[in-house]
Amino acid sequence: TRDCLAGGLADPVQKEARIESTEERALSAMEKLGISRSAVRKAWDQPPAEYFLRYDVDEIIWQTQEMVRHDLDRGPLVLVRNLGLNQDGGADEGGTEVFLYTRNQRNLFAASVAALDQLHLSIQDARIHTSSGGLCFNAYIVLGANGRPIGNDPAFIDHIRETLAKELRHADAYPQIVSRRVPRNLRQFAIPTTVEITTRAGDGMVELRVVAADRPGLLARLGMIFMELNVSVHGARITTLGERVEDVFEVGDESHLSTDRQRLTALTDQICRRLDEEL
Repeated sequence: TRDCLAGGLADPVQKEARIESTEERALSAMEKLGISRSAVRKAWDQPPAEYFLRYDVDEIIWQTQEMVRHDLDRGPLVLVRNLGLNQDGGADEGGTEVFLYTRNQRNLFAASVAALDQLHLSIQDARIHTSSGGLCFNAYIVLGANGRPIGNDPAFIDHIRETLAKELRHADAYPQIVSRRVPRNLRQFAIPTTVEITTRAGDGMVELRVVAADRPGLLARLGMIFMELNVSVHGARITTLGERVEDVFEVGDESHLSTDRQRLTALTDQICRRLDEEL
């Protein structure tokens, strides 16, 4: 916040300096742990700049140590850790982070959020990043069915890891994963859904801003819509503000979605109609 007030939100020089500083500090720390820079860069595989803006150095180190050791040919890497526990390991505040490292595949976002919903986990935040080489670093901050972090529950944490790794191992199973994940009973909030679309000429991506009533299974339903319309999610920012959510998705496909006004209109209409059917 201090940096933004001093230099402005859109200061490209300051932004670039933050990215370079975070990346260099992470690389130096990994070297001290005995992990070479080349091994780290191979695991990262040219991540987008946003990766170094949305994570701090400690988070990157936690993720990267496991990424370097993991063989993606065996399937996705799933990490789980609690944030903000008290001294006794209880879950007073914060959340539980579920981190997913895998090769990018169609419908990955849809299947991931559907699997988390089936585990009765409520997604409070999502950070979706895809490297130039097609590797995904997806992190979800979740709460349990009681509205609190999972806490010190090794059995359930293992269950989360095993479930996600199993469900996401085969790309051809994603439609079945999503279709059988029916969201739980919905809370009724009379907030109509709105969708704003911004197209980016530079990279052909589309920024999709969805404002809607919060409810269990919301991301799973959005994921299903993306899947059905063959839209791939390359980035996401999930914000929950009381009874409403403001979610921003960076989406695209192989058919120049950003210039296809008919498909963009259909996507907007589908999101608004299907989410508002529940209100």
